Amino acid sequence: MRSHLRTLIVLALAAALLGLVLYNVDLRGVAREIVHARFDWLTVSLLTMFLNLVIRAWRWQYLLEPLGPTSFGNAFRATAVGFAATSVLPARAGEVIRPYFLARHERMSATSAFATVILERVLDMLTVLVLLAAYVFFFRPELEPTNVVAFEAVKWTGGIAAVSAIGALAVFFVLAGNPARLGQTLSRLEQVLPSSLAGLLARVAEKFATGLGAVRRPGRLFVALILSLPLWLSIALGIWTAAVSDREP
Repeated sequence: MRSHLRTLIVLALAAALLGLVLYNVDLRGVAREIVHARFDWLTVSLLTMFLNLVIRAWRWQYLLEPLGPTSFGNAFRATAVGFAATSVLPARAGEVIRPYFLARHERMSATSAFATVILERVLDMLTVLVLLAAYVFFFRPELEPTNVVAFEAVKWTGGIAAVSAIGALAVFFVLAGNPARLGQTLSRLEQVLPSSLAGLLARVAEKFATGLGAVRRPGRLFVALILSLPLWLSIALGIWTAAVSDREP
């Protein structure tokens, strides 16, 4: 009975959130655009969305490996739930829901799983920067004459982001070196904070650092980075096909 009640509450909450998202949407206009869209391109765009989830789940498995074996099915379901939640909830709440959902189906800490999500974002940043650099170097003659100031701004922004991403990986490498020592260090905060709060911060920090274990396994990190390339190429393909689907054949 309790499980049925919980299911009803979740469904009601999902319906309410969906209604909130669609409140100011012109549904007739959306339906009209879909009817007149090119279904070949639209189908490709939808398929890339599924492919994105598959690659994300597969990549996540590699980053989760230091925490223990994780089934692809659970990783895929958690990824789908997380990105669905991000679509209707503010502040990318799905990034928090995803590791929590996975932790309920796998024997691991949600905090440690959340650390892998942060690591994913850093790998995504590096991948996007690599693709941006490739685009800038290959298409520079076409880009530079149009707006020199914007072109230079893009280069400087990309450079700063690259340094930030590499710096984040270096910090993660240090934190993952000895999670237990990190927890012991933070436990000393009980000298200035309540012991319960200091203990909580120490445990959270230790679990978070444990989740960054993939940084110290170059093979795993390299595979995750390689998987990020087809992931973002698939994302770009999905955006492009969605954009051209409303054109006349």
